[in-house]
Amino acid sequence: MMKLTLGKVKKIAAVSFAAAGLCASAGDRLYKGWWDWGFRPVERTEGDPDADCRYYADLSEPMHGPWLTNPTATGITITWTTRTPCGAAVDWREKGAEQFTRKWIVRQGAIDYMSKTHTMHLTGLKPGTAYEYRLVAALSPGDYYMTEPFAAKDVHSFTTMDPKAESCKAFFSSDVHGGFRLMLDAMVERGHGKDAQLYFLLGDNVEDGMYNDAEYWMTFCFLDDCSRLFAKERPLVAIRGNHDCSGRQAGLWSEFMPRPDNKAYYTVRQGPVLFVMIDCFNEWRPTGAQKENFEQYRREMADWLVELKKSDEWKGAAYRVGMCHYGVVEDFCVKWPRETFGEILKDETPEGRLHLFLCGHTHRHLRKMPHSSDFTTLRQGGELPKPPKPQIDRKTKQPIPPRVWTNDYPFAEIELDSHDTVTIEATKEKLQFRAWDWRKPGETVDCYDALDITPDGKATVEAGNAE
Repeated sequence: MMKLTLGKVKKIAAVSFAAAGLCASAGDRLYKGWWDWGFRPVERTEGDPDADCRYYADLSEPMHGPWLTNPTATGITITWTTRTPCGAAVDWREKGAEQFTRKWIVRQGAIDYMSKTHTMHLTGLKPGTAYEYRLVAALSPGDYYMTEPFAAKDVHSFTTMDPKAESCKAFFSSDVHGGFRLMLDAMVERGHGKDAQLYFLLGDNVEDGMYNDAEYWMTFCFLDDCSRLFAKERPLVAIRGNHDCSGRQAGLWSEFMPRPDNKAYYTVRQGPVLFVMIDCFNEWRPTGAQKENFEQYRREMADWLVELKKSDEWKGAAYRVGMCHYGVVEDFCVKWPRETFGEILKDETPEGRLHLFLCGHTHRHLRKMPHSSDFTTLRQGGELPKPPKPQIDRKTKQPIPPRVWTNDYPFAEIELDSHDTVTIEATKEKLQFRAWDWRKPGETVDCYDALDITPDGKATVEAGNAE
């Protein structure tokens, strides 16, 4: 476990931006600007000021969000925050319908006027169907005179997941450490992510940790930019990393990334792919109580994975893609995922196998092929990896022979570099994994790692070496 010093904290906070400065001249810059967030008045000159000026009681325009999570064939979650606590609702309808259905957020039948972070779990929807929604707000009659509800003028849309769809496209990144306000636009644009149906973040989303202001770290570090660019209408799947689990307010992650079942491990199915999210929750400085809880939590996730593999959801998918912030095959820092899930995932039967596992944490792009000692490092901090330094035994002062790593699992595992941009496109015939060299200047974005996987588990390298 890494000891966190002030110097390392500064390094972690800077890596998001230092790794991006790969363009030598202003003419080659990847970024047209960056996004600054603050609570300040903004002059509006467009439209009709007389009609568009909002009442003080109109909180239907959110402070942060909205963002979509928990996509299923029959439901979706909408989350947003307002500048002060208020009652909140969602108007939703099937696209093309005239009338909205309104659903209030309630506690035991009464509208919740006490919250400023609002979550609506919509259920009973149709698979593969387009819907529209808008936010609604109302102030408490105990505190304000004007208490009539206000409906937002902005109407957003989304499409539910469809397990029967012929294809699927998803976008992935990891270890962004708060860098989205500078990089996300270029990452999505140059990383072939604009037309993705799903967006996955594999942990370490906040800049450093969840210390004194969870709302600031969650929204300013990544949710504001995700909402601005895609998450209002296409769902975000963000799993926790060790930085997201650190700090006195780490438990408030669930307020901004809520789950209907309150479980941070779950699945998402779109077309031929079943995505399996494993939670990494593991505090850096756990208390005795948290250590005890974590052991129970590990067993709980392992039992869930065993039962999931027996389900029609698992068996009916052409491809099964697992993910966690930490690796299972071999993480050079953390061993518990291998110890907890390793034997469960060694299944090579057609109905039981995993096809691919994605993780982050190490800030390098490392590919491990199935049943192979081929551990290939392709990027580190956005650059070609440097030759490893020889390790010296402290006692004998002699060089330590390099360790030979072996993947004894039937699937490829790929660690994503910090701010990697990866896409997965899948049909029933083939799953294509592609990593894009988005930080390299130029109009053309090269693919620096490419892996094709067929339903029988065969993985073929189509591009990617360390040269």
